[in-house]
Amino acid sequence: MFCESSGLHLVDVKGREVSGFPIKPSRGTWTAWALVDYDATRNFRYLLASEFSGLVMNFRGEGEVTTGWKHRPDDGIDVSSTICHLRHLRLGSKDYIYVGRANGQVELLNRSGATRATTPVRVNSQKAPLFRKGKDLKGTSVIFIDGAGWVREFTLGEGEEVGLSGITRADRIEQRDVDGDGLEDVVTWFRGERMFWNARNERIE
Repeated sequence: MFCESSGLHLVDVKGREVSGFPIKPSRGTWTAWALVDYDATRNFRYLLASEFSGLVMNFRGEGEVTTGWKHRPDDGIDVSSTICHLRHLRLGSKDYIYVGRANGQVELLNRSGATRATTPVRVNSQKAPLFRKGKDLKGTSVIFIDGAGWVREFTLGEGEEVGLSGITRADRIEQRDVDGDGLEDVVTWFRGERMFWNARNERIE
């Protein structure tokens, strides 16, 4: 599966487009997408952000609209601001769909598209954010590169600046288990130099 602004494509092992695809926007373009499997049962959902409506749409199967889904932004959300990033977060027993807009606003939706929680955090949308997941929203943080190139980290629940915030600059960031302890570490790249940071925000040599 891959997405272009003009349509979401699903190609089989023989290189053929699967029936029902591509899923094309009725107007405008797609600006972000995510493939979601809430319960790891291969019951996939395809979330697509519409440039025209400023809303997230939800599809399943061979391109059918998912019954019961309706994106309902909270008061104060500027739907004219493009959705740049979509991500599914499973925190404890709850699902949160992270919606990041070009103006920095963040929405946290439930499985039906309604607002599950609000957050004061504003996230620079130029590059995809990372997440350190805790057992709940309060213990979960979002990591991103700000407009000046500094790595910032804020808790999604309270908007508290924590962790890597202001420690290092980066051109790009990614996550992987570098030291083999089963926890995802943060990898930062800045002007060709790569650095590794563990869960305690200590540099790994």
